[in-house]
Formats: sequence, structure tokens, C-alpha cells
Amino acid sequence: MSVVGTQFQKSMIDDARLRERLDLDPSKKTAFIFPHILWDATFFWGKCLFADYEEWFVETVRTACANDRVKWVIKVHPANQRIREGGSLGCESAEIVALRRFGKLPPHIVMIPPESEISTYSLFRVMDYCITVCGTVGMEAARLGIPVLTGGTGPYDNKGFTVDSNTREEYLEKLRNIEDIRPLSSAQRELAERFAYASFLMCPWHAKSVTLRYLPNTQKFMYQGQVNIKSREAWYTADDLRAFADWITDPNKPGEYWGRSLIATPTQI
Repeated sequence: MSVVGTQFQKSMIDDARLRERLDLDPSKKTAFIFPHILWDATFFWGKCLFADYEEWFVETVRTACANDRVKWVIKVHPANQRIREGGSLGCESAEIVALRRFGKLPPHIVMIPPESEISTYSLFRVMDYCITVCGTVGMEAARLGIPVLTGGTGPYDNKGFTVDSNTREEYLEKLRNIEDIRPLSSAQRELAERFAYASFLMCPWHAKSVTLRYLPNTQKFMYQGQVNIKSREAWYTADDLRAFADWITDPNKPGEYWGRSLIATPTQI
């Protein structure tokens, strides 16, 4: 994601080397836990089954500690590194601090720190289960046929291709027996692919009149903004601004630019 640089300077790792680095057991299935930024809030969609992201994370890891029939990998959110570089965080991410209450993690749980050079895209090839509250990674995993266990509601739960729960107890029970959950059927995967296509390709609103990009080669977490409109008249005629105005006026009505990457409904990416 270019705006916060989460996948800058990351590398694709081949399956054999990745399995070795993460000490994956070929006889066990592998479940990846993708925590959100723990002090973040879900402003746009749904709610967490727990009081907040930290409680969800702690209870998820607690349950994982008790299930050694599965190899668990905690992928700390890479945005922590960029936020820390910008001086907004202390020395450690909240996830790592939260894990201290468990002492030394059992050998069937491994953690990937935010500064790891491993690209998240490498992980899908060795992933049997994806665990999140409502992170975008869930859409990416489901379209590849990987079961996604959601810890709350969001933009893509209860659409027919995720493993959802109505209560925290139901969610934790599924984690306790996660190895019994089957891969997605071909019909479920098609649903996930269709949803991902609509979300990633049809729904994003692309700003062209004003652009903002992350600067990856600076020591600090910095953006560069640029106004691309050169005249007063252009503010009233720019396609992207007209599409945004249409969405503000009626967010439920697909705009004139649907299917051309300028649409009426923005997505959380």
C-alpha cells in the first residue's frame, strides 16, 4: 500500500525458504493471525466481537497457545514500522507489548515483526487459515480459497465466503478446532473473487486532481502532496471531483464513472 509504505522494500520469499524461516511443520496446518493496529478504531464498517482490537488479539493468541495441533504465525501489522519512523510510537508496537503477558510464546507460535522484509504476498502460498477482525487481508486470502475467520463484522463478512461468528465464545470455539475447517469450495472461492474484483478494481475512488504519496527513501514517515489542477474552471469539471460529489450527494447510487475506477462507493484499503 503506497500511502503508508507497508509493502515497500519487501521481498517475495520462495515457499521452501519461507517454511524454514518460520519453522513450519509440514505435518500441521498453518494459521496466520493478522492483528489490526491495536489502538485503531473501526470507523467505517461493523464492530469487533470484543471490546477492542487488543482484547481480540490477546484472546486469539491465548486460544492459539492452547492448540498445538496447528502452527500459528502472528504477522504484526507492517504499518507499525512506518508510524514508529514518524515518531508517533515508542520503541515497540502495541502488539509486541501485548504479547509480553504470555511470557515466552510456545514453540508452535511464531511472530513476524513489522520490520520484516518478507512480503505479505509470500505468505498466502503457505497459509491454511487467515484470522482477522475485518482486515483487507481477509478479502485477499478468501479469493485464493483460504478460509478466513472473522472476529467481527466489516465490509466482507456474511457474504458466503468467510467463517463468521455471532459471539466471542463462538469465535474462540472455532479457533480451538480450527484444523477441522475445510478449504473454501469452488463456489465460495468464486464469490470471494467476485467480491475482491468489485472492491479492488471497480470500487476505489482514484484521486487525480490532488495526489498524495508516501516517500519511501526518507528517514521520517513523510508524505508528498500535490495539486494537479491548474485553473479555477478545472475544479468544477474534473472527473474525479465530480464522482466524489456524486457520492456525497447519494452514496447508494452508482455513479456515471462506475467501472472506470471512479465510482460512488469508496473502499477501506
